[in-house]
Amino acid sequence: MDITGVGKVKAERYGEIFLGLIQTFCKNKNLPEKQKVTRRSKSDTGRRYVFVGEAYNAGESVTALMKRYNVTAGTILDHLARFIAAGNRLRKSSDLRQFIKVSPELQQAALAAFRSNGAAYLRPVYDQLRGQVDFEQLKILRLVYLIEAQST
Repeated sequence: MDITGVGKVKAERYGEIFLGLIQTFCKNKNLPEKQKVTRRSKSDTGRRYVFVGEAYNAGESVTALMKRYNVTAGTILDHLARFIAAGNRLRKSSDLRQFIKVSPELQQAALAAFRSNGAAYLRPVYDQLRGQVDFEQLKILRLVYLIEAQST
């Protein structure tokens, strides 16, 4: 978890696999292990996505959060997705659905694609839907999927 970009979820999913591959590579190349000094703590305290997720759970809308932080809806949605990925729960709300611009049929197809492909990456879902839903819409639908998955 001392590697930039690797958080709790990636460490749990891929940590052992990558460590094994890296250790084997280093052993084969006679490379000694070096200890890296981290520049920042991996603590989530003070991270914007935590503030956004907590404010959303307290009842603030996506639109209000956009105004508060002077960012786009996509940025707020990214923060909320990261909040969930960090192991936190988000409240159910129809607030997110106002940003969905695709038909109910495509919404259901996208949610089914997330169920079969997982929500870690958007590309497999995009490909399964043959590009009928753009990435911005997939971000919203992924968030809806993750919130619904929390309650099951």
